[in-house]
Amino acid sequence: MFFDFVYISMHFIDETWSLKQWVINFCSLRRAAYWDAVVEWLEDWGLKSKISTVTMSSSNDDDIFDYIKAHLQGKKNLSLYGQLFRVYSCGEFITQMVQ
Repeated sequence: MFFDFVYISMHFIDETWSLKQWVINFCSLRRAAYWDAVVEWLEDWGLKSKISTVTMSSSNDDDIFDYIKAHLQGKKNLSLYGQLFRVYSCGEFITQMVQ
């Protein structure tokens, strides 16, 4: 059984217009456990209605993004008219360009 590392962070501007970056969770999980764990962390931190962008390390995680997006849109909690944007990290983008 293989485990992958999951890193969840949030970036926001506070009431004093300072950029804040918080690590919400960092752990190792089985791939099958990603979906429920991420949704649970978002609920625990009260972030389900405040998400606008998800940055992912690779396109192999599209199924996780689709699950999270469907879950959040099903609850009708998203801002920006229910849009959730997926952005790939720079490292993965450069790797795909080289290949």
